[in-house]
Amino acid sequence: MRGLAQSSRMRLASSRQFSSTSSSSRKAYEQAADQSNSNVAYYGATLAVVVFGVSYASVPLYKVFCQVTGFGGTTRRVDETTATTIKPVDGGKVRPA
Repeated sequence: MRGLAQSSRMRLASSRQFSSTSSSSRKAYEQAADQSNSNVAYYGATLAVVVFGVSYASVPLYKVFCQVTGFGGTTRRVDETTATTIKPVDGGKVRPA
């Protein structure tokens, strides 16, 4: 909130300043403000596209993660006796459920 109040005070001060200045200075100020607004719009649109892309790619990435780690999407608890009997297989692949 503090930054918002400061920026509104700066706008008020600059608008008072421009009321007594030439129209070319006012146009320059308005162009700079328009450019700033365009930059914010571009950054916002880019952020929306990135968020959509990450959410769209999350399911395939999760599948790859589960295949690589062997979790299969579930958590499991194993006691020590079961853990000692399990032996990894060379070249073994995880079958999809």
